Amino acid sequence: MIYRIKNRIKKLKLKLHIIIREEYGNKKILNKPKKEKKKIYLKKIICNPLKIPTGLIKKRFNIEYIEIVLTTICTLKCKGCSALMEHYKKQSNTNVDTNIKSLKKILDCCDTLQHLRLLGGEPLCYPDLLKILEFTKKQDKIKRITIVTNGTLLIKDKQILEILKNDKFDVFISNYGPISRKKEELITELKENNIKYKLNDEDTLWRDYGNLEIRNRKKKELKKQFLNCKVTCSSLYNGKLHHCPRSTHGTNLKKIPLKEQDYINLLDKKITKKQLRKKLYKFFYGYVPYVEACNYCNSATKELKSIPAGQQSKK
Repeated sequence: MIYRIKNRIKKLKLKLHIIIREEYGNKKILNKPKKEKKKIYLKKIICNPLKIPTGLIKKRFNIEYIEIVLTTICTLKCKGCSALMEHYKKQSNTNVDTNIKSLKKILDCCDTLQHLRLLGGEPLCYPDLLKILEFTKKQDKIKRITIVTNGTLLIKDKQILEILKNDKFDVFISNYGPISRKKEELITELKENNIKYKLNDEDTLWRDYGNLEIRNRKKKELKKQFLNCKVTCSSLYNGKLHHCPRSTHGTNLKKIPLKEQDYINLLDKKITKKQLRKKLYKFFYGYVPYVEACNYCNSATKELKSIPAGQQSKK
């Protein structure tokens, strides 16, 4: 019971966070630093406090964040990659029509998707990146779209550069020091084309989520682990929506058992739109005790340690 209560509080905080952004926010505020953003929101809330209860009464289904894996092809071979890319012996691209169909299913069921992240592998390796960008640009329900790149490639396609000038797009550049060898050239390219970007502070340490062996934890331990986990990254890959990248890739690699309650198959033709909306709402705001991947992960446990970021495997 205690985990249900804590879970409800956590989900209520998330709802309030989205309502504040929906009712008081605008694009100019979203691009400001966190501290400045909080001050602006606080001032707006004090001046017009009725918008929060109004937002709760509306019963809107707003999704905070989803990341979609476009490809497992990567220009790096990082040890301890949180997305398990180093475990893929055969790297491949996802089907663009499957990705678009999956996103359509989600957007048909929700009122807004606040933030969509395009990931890999390395998303700039994805041959159908332009098609995904063109589709997402047209979706009014999607408020922000980020491409996450490791700073090893430039954007050679002029059409992609043109579409990224749109205000809803931005580029996030991971920074692994000298390993992100093209980051300065990429920044120059983005500046010249007036494209929003963020260069991450240089990553020196990563969380080490451990190997993919079962931990044999008790249910109570798994519930506590899932509740306290900071990896709140709903991950979409090949039409399946998981709670985290470890669940996504661990099950795809067949290193973690695929349990029906741990994901939503967006391409299941037997599920009606009404049923899918209920499933998605429960996925984001309902009580989920834990997922199978928690038993194969050190996140939010005493076993969680740090490892050097971006260290390359010799294999």
